[in-house]
Amino acid sequence: MRILAYNIESPRLLKSTIVISLSVFGVLSAGCRSGDLGVEYPAEKSALVYLSREVAKWPMENHCFSCHNNGDGARFLFQSEVFGFSVSEELLETNRVWLSDPDAWDFQSDQPEAEDPRLARIQFAFAFTESIGNPSPELAGQVSALLKEDQHEDGSWKILPDYGPGSPVTYGTYLATAVSVRSLQKLKYSSNKAAIQRAEQWLMEAPIKNVYQAASVLFGIGNLVGEDPDKFDDIRLKCLEMIRQGQSSEGGWGPFLNAAPEPFDTALVLYALMDHLTPDHSFLENWGDRIRRGRDYLLESQLEGGGWIETTRPQGYRSYAQHISTSSWAASALIKTSAYRR
Repeated sequence: MRILAYNIESPRLLKSTIVISLSVFGVLSAGCRSGDLGVEYPAEKSALVYLSREVAKWPMENHCFSCHNNGDGARFLFQSEVFGFSVSEELLETNRVWLSDPDAWDFQSDQPEAEDPRLARIQFAFAFTESIGNPSPELAGQVSALLKEDQHEDGSWKILPDYGPGSPVTYGTYLATAVSVRSLQKLKYSSNKAAIQRAEQWLMEAPIKNVYQAASVLFGIGNLVGEDPDKFDDIRLKCLEMIRQGQSSEGGWGPFLNAAPEPFDTALVLYALMDHLTPDHSFLENWGDRIRRGRDYLLESQLEGGGWIETTRPQGYRSYAQHISTSSWAASALIKTSAYRR
């Protein structure tokens, strides 16, 4: 598995490495100050302490920013802050600076591990939309342009050569398309409408043959449903039926029906489901127990150190990048579904 890593080159980013040094010291010596929330949500707190440390250490030790640490990992840190946890402001600001410099996302280091800037743009843009509440029109346009540059004419973002289930690091075509259209919509840039409509059409027509595809499509249309709920009823029901059938006896989900559950696939399903809860929970009536069982699986599979064993395709490989991305998705899913904690 190759790691996407980008050198710290610009003066703006070089300046931020000083902040990284300070934030690492603060994170490692004091941990993340999470107050009473840490008592109510011990698993989320444990993940926050662990991922804060890893996100802070990566640029210092590797002299670059990466999609797994400074994309997926940073995204969880920003979500944690919104949720109410106290996160190192220096660490958040360092990653805001990086994510607010899209020109740097395409600078590929001379390390042989670095490849596929298309995926880097998608992952960094996803984190960007979590970190910058109301970006300037210029910055929103810049991030939007990077995403739209890689959109295929059929409306999708083709990352893998086939439609097989992507991993936490590689995403795959279904999840890459889902994440990209969510980012474009959240950026609220005027010229994104046509790209969003093409992606929406692709998601509506894409075959749903496994849990990964169902969860990705459900996730991709999550922010679009509010505009015309009836339009999406058929595809939502199709995705939900696949997800219903795919839930394991342990409570989690794998990428296929009858596959062993994985932390990443479970997190993706939970993430997707939460976008489709109506205020009275009528659309997902009787799904509360399924969501709680999914949470239980994530809680039971969390490692003592705060992370999760990496989901890889195929199973059983060891990868630091996949581990950090898996852990970030799983921790984010716990925060997303906090209303369903037992």
